[in-house]
Amino acid sequence: MTLSWNRIGFGAILKCDLSSIDCADRTFDIFRWSGNRLADSLNAAGMINPVLVESTGNRSYRIMSGFHRCEAALALSWDRVPVRILKSPEFRWTAFQHIVWIKSFQNDPHPVEWAGIVRIARILNQPPRQAIQDTLTPLGYPLTDFLFSLVIRLSDFPIDFLTILLRYPLSFRQVERLTLLSRNLLPKLAAWGDVLRIRTQELLEIGEQLDAFCRKVSPHDLAVWSREVESRILDPDLPRDERLQFLKDRLDHAVRPMLQKYRDKKRDVLRQLDIPPGMAISWDEDLERDDVTISLSLFHDDDLDRLNKTLMDPSFKENISKLLSSDD
Repeated sequence: MTLSWNRIGFGAILKCDLSSIDCADRTFDIFRWSGNRLADSLNAAGMINPVLVESTGNRSYRIMSGFHRCEAALALSWDRVPVRILKSPEFRWTAFQHIVWIKSFQNDPHPVEWAGIVRIARILNQPPRQAIQDTLTPLGYPLTDFLFSLVIRLSDFPIDFLTILLRYPLSFRQVERLTLLSRNLLPKLAAWGDVLRIRTQELLEIGEQLDAFCRKVSPHDLAVWSREVESRILDPDLPRDERLQFLKDRLDHAVRPMLQKYRDKKRDVLRQLDIPPGMAISWDEDLERDDVTISLSLFHDDDLDRLNKTLMDPSFKENISKLLSSDD
């Protein structure tokens, strides 16, 4: 490890005054969630791995890796910590990649950390897609067009929300559901998820219900509803499970009429469709966002001609258009 760090531009391990390190500068932070027990570990065993820093002039430093170690050292009232100092700015991107690689050998990169790589690549004037490929492909994480577009969307999320997301073991498919939510509700969702310790699937479901409600009501009505709900769910004197159930009940009460109206509309139009024998139609819907995918399937290959005729039928097209319409 010593040779590796020296080779990418870091000097020998030194002792540095903690006051000279800007712990608030999160330029190189890729949002790694470390939990809450690090201070206990440092207090028992000391800081084994030095903090990696770069000079910002006049004997002051910016952290490249070791944010949580420095925070824990501050909590323990330490005066000095071991550091390695980057020798030249030209090594910044190479050093950052090595930091990601070392952390990735400990744990698989979280989707939020992929977004963190994009954010830092932009800071260091690196092409985002090439930056992710060069950093994660050697570790066996291939980058598809879908993943890249998803990570780009995620990288634009508020940092406070991304930090909270790190506490959830999210798959990229689950992240995709979150990126479709209204940006205006994310701070609220993050605050509620944090204080209620909401589990992953619950966070997704509550977020989608809240998104549906936000899109259907006026800002004034939403503000009134939110004040009513928050007065209960943010009350620390009430049991957590009681507050979480209250939130679910209030959302269900608010959203159910909208969903039922949409389901009734779907059934009415489906009854008008004249589906030929040998064909089936399925409706894959996100009711909260009026997002509809209609699939036609055949039971036998020889029904293909009948399918083509059905698709060309003007009345069939008209009814499909009704299905796809977002009008009430």
